[in-house]
Amino acid sequence: MRQSRRVNPVMRRSRLAAVRLPARIATVICMTLSLLTSFLLGVTPVGEAAAVGKSSSRTASLSITKLTPVVTASSGLHIVVKISNKTSNVLPVGTLTTSTNPTYTFVSKTDIQQWAEGGTPIPTPTTLSTLTIPAVAAKSSISVTVNITAQDTGLKKITSWGPKPLLLDYSTGSDSSSVPIQAHSFLTRSSDGLSSVKTPAMSLTVAMPLTSRRWSSNSNALSSLLSTRASKSTTGSAESTSASNIMTLSTPNADSLRTWKRVLSEHPLLQSVVDPDVLSSSQVALRVSGISQTSSFDITAAATISASGLSSAGISNSSWNAAKGTSLARTTLGDSATSVESYAWQGNGQWTEDALETALKQGFTTVIAQGSFDQQDSSTVHTGKYVVPTDSGNITVLAAQKVLSGLAQGNASSTTADAEDTNAGRLVRFMAQSAFYQMQEPYVTRNPLVLLGSSTTAEEASELMTALESASWIKLTDLKTLSRQKAYLSGSNALAVVPQSSGISATQRKFLRDMLSSLAKARSEIRRFSRKVLAESPSESSSGDTEDNERADSSDIWINNLLNAQSLVARRSFAWTGTTSSRASLVRMSSSIPSGLYDAISITPSETITVVSETASMPVTVRNGNPYPIRIKLSSLTDSMEIVTSRISETTVPALSETQVTFTVRVATSGSATAHISLLDRDGESFSKERTTTITSTLQINDKSGLVIIIIAVIFAILGFWRQFHRQKDPDE
Repeated sequence: MRQSRRVNPVMRRSRLAAVRLPARIATVICMTLSLLTSFLLGVTPVGEAAAVGKSSSRTASLSITKLTPVVTASSGLHIVVKISNKTSNVLPVGTLTTSTNPTYTFVSKTDIQQWAEGGTPIPTPTTLSTLTIPAVAAKSSISVTVNITAQDTGLKKITSWGPKPLLLDYSTGSDSSSVPIQAHSFLTRSSDGLSSVKTPAMSLTVAMPLTSRRWSSNSNALSSLLSTRASKSTTGSAESTSASNIMTLSTPNADSLRTWKRVLSEHPLLQSVVDPDVLSSSQVALRVSGISQTSSFDITAAATISASGLSSAGISNSSWNAAKGTSLARTTLGDSATSVESYAWQGNGQWTEDALETALKQGFTTVIAQGSFDQQDSSTVHTGKYVVPTDSGNITVLAAQKVLSGLAQGNASSTTADAEDTNAGRLVRFMAQSAFYQMQEPYVTRNPLVLLGSSTTAEEASELMTALESASWIKLTDLKTLSRQKAYLSGSNALAVVPQSSGISATQRKFLRDMLSSLAKARSEIRRFSRKVLAESPSESSSGDTEDNERADSSDIWINNLLNAQSLVARRSFAWTGTTSSRASLVRMSSSIPSGLYDAISITPSETITVVSETASMPVTVRNGNPYPIRIKLSSLTDSMEIVTSRISETTVPALSETQVTFTVRVATSGSATAHISLLDRDGESFSKERTTTITSTLQINDKSGLVIIIIAVIFAILGFWRQFHRQKDPDE
């Protein structure tokens, strides 16, 4: 890992000050206008107002499930509101009032945010609708529809385009002391049909990552890969077909990809940056605006880990670089010459200098950053392009506009924005916010970037694009156009805003290290099986048999396929879209590959052996369920000094077959002992669970009764000899 280049703190502050000065001046001007407007309208200045209402209380809640995002001369205003009763009592008949302020103009980002949070009492004197709401049963909800036609006198009062405050006010009963429940939203009027001056539209690029949030294992494909001989026609390079089949696309699945295909076709300026793995695994022909790193590999996290740690886990640099993704995309698209733009999508960490240089070395000249890239508090929106110098050259950063991207990804602008708890409420705020940005500097050329999230649905993306396509103040552009724009910051000014910390916590780094350690162990076990368990390659022996040599080549391909499968699983476990549980599942899948190899080898010893002499034989059956022969050792060790077996026996077991190994048993006494039998590789390292056999000896020569008989026999022999030499002989003898 290279030493990060650091900018002198004094220089950094001076650069930031130079960049922020115009923004601060603009902020002062906007705040002055806000105070003046508030004074003229009799409104409490921003920052001094108390909250006047919320979209929920202990008794009821108010949620916007539908709201016209852009109001035109002919659209009218249509609202669907869900009113929920949280209590165990019936809510009495109530009233829902919809009102706006046709002449109000938001003058600062603080002004518009305060309204969304209900923190500034902007008057809404024009009532658009008043509905009587029936009683709501306990613990239930009702849906209320508000339809305001284009000819409504209240809408006709709006003579200037842009966002206006929209207030939904729900109250129950006749008790004047009851506190109404309010939702503070927006009515954004387009310039359609208005005589006000039209300003140039603001360019806007909307991009989405099309990647998988989860891969599921194909147990049948994995079992087949482990148990089937490899074909010589199968190449062991990259991911072979058999290796790639062990995982299937889970989310998005085929149905959702077909929906995405339709949405991308209907909205040609929605930019899709597709994971090449998703592209190759899908049977759906998608429109591709660009490709990201293969398997959505988390470059920002990888920059904090040593290259050797990734390599040991089976993640090589060549498996996720720009060239790899381009090659995979071209193969899938069926055109080896097609031009495909590569974009490195931000992972779970920040684009630090190290991360940017890592991406550049991997062939990515452009990276896409989330809204946290530039922490400057700019009062106005700007082009989301930075050109950052690194030791390996310049790299372009396309950075998302934070507020708009947050809303587009399903996040409210704040926890207290009371109308942004639904997709409809956030979409309306998005359109109002984008109109506000255009009105801030209507004649300044800029091109912000909006990023959708990996969990954004096709329906949500379609709703956003439909609204943007009807917005008179927005001109949609593509990623190539944004990349050609003049950079907002470049050189040392851009380097000054690059995050100094990866943002990856110590807990996250430990999890990644533990994950890589488990992946590395799995890969090491596959290599161990290849080198120390599989039978020696015939090409290394004295045999010149052609068939044996072909079989050796086949086993090499088989092992390569297993290693490629493990590498594929390892790389996908390092995706920035992965959760802790999904990553743990992939790590278990990686470990199951070597486990399957070793578990296919088993031993079946005799249950009990009875020995009636000093030596005997103990047979052990060894079964090999792998598609190639193995050469291994068996170890036998008893728990007795008087009953022992031969220690080590070596054998070769053919593919998908079994053989019998015989141990010699030696006994010195009667009794019993347990033999502990295990499988060893050729270096003597165990790889199986221990099996046991009981050995029982009935040998009697050394027991106590036999000893007594021998002693008595000796005594009688001695007495016999003594009598023979001491008896009186007859005279005739």
